[in-house]
Amino acid sequence: MKGFFDEVIWDKLSKENIEGETLWARHPLGDKSEKVIAALDPSRARHFLIKTHFDDTVFRNCKCSGIEICGQSYAFPNEEIIEFIDIKCIDENCHTIFNAFGDELVVLLDQNPSDPAAAVLEALDKWKSFWESKNRGGLSREKKIGLFVELWFMQFWLFPHNNIKEILDGWRGPFGERHDFEFPKVSIECKGTTSQRGLVHLVNGIDQLSPSGNKKLYLFSMKLREEASSENTLVNLILKIKATLKGNNSQFKMFEKALEKYGYDQFHQDDHSEHGFHVLSESLYIVESSFPRLTPLILKNINLNGIQNITYEINLEVSPECLIAKTPIKFLI
Repeated sequence: MKGFFDEVIWDKLSKENIEGETLWARHPLGDKSEKVIAALDPSRARHFLIKTHFDDTVFRNCKCSGIEICGQSYAFPNEEIIEFIDIKCIDENCHTIFNAFGDELVVLLDQNPSDPAAAVLEALDKWKSFWESKNRGGLSREKKIGLFVELWFMQFWLFPHNNIKEILDGWRGPFGERHDFEFPKVSIECKGTTSQRGLVHLVNGIDQLSPSGNKKLYLFSMKLREEASSENTLVNLILKIKATLKGNNSQFKMFEKALEKYGYDQFHQDDHSEHGFHVLSESLYIVESSFPRLTPLILKNINLNGIQNITYEINLEVSPECLIAKTPIKFLI
């Protein structure tokens, strides 16, 4: 999905005859773009302008890497002077990220039109989260695959037949809980694999495939092949889910906060867009007695003293009797 801001807008502005202390600006997208205006100063630094009063007491502590924020008054030709929040990109290596930041500003201002300053603050918080995750190195390949599989199961298996808020409440993968989805009667663990040896998955610990209390435990398995040309990217999947949540601001924010907790940030979109996946198979299994796994109950008579961690692989091709479905079904939570 194309963003609100791209290099075409900045290229058009750069061809203008910018001189003196003039700030050249454009409304790139009609009515929507009135919320965020793209501008270049004589040094060719990029700015986003938001029509609202700049309260220094509100923005005093907004120190963000890569950008500067201040209050300025500007006027378009033959128009009155207007107050703006002026956000300037001071790192030319961050232009692509700055475009994504502008896209996020438009979305947040659309969600909160009565309080532009609050929307700007929320966007700045996300910008700071990006820099923190950038310094941490972002999502690993394994975490990208894990997030893709969880979101795929959410969008195509759970959303069609269940209450969306209950699904978002039950999505526990981002919070490091035992299973990726926890509901009152069922738990679901999601696994993705690119192994050429079959449906081989890595299991972390002896509790991961143990049921929570009296709940039924299911495992969703996906086999993938990394394919740069595929439309099945993490970014596109997230956009599909956001489209599903459109119109419900609380659910939208709940989803975004969970993504942030997972370590995903929309300012990494270019990186995530490069990782496409071809979905080779998807399968839902019931985890019961014949399912291949290690659990505390199975190991209760084995002396594990001094063992700090257990990880192991399972091959689901040996358990066809546990297979429930290979295409999305009416799975009720």
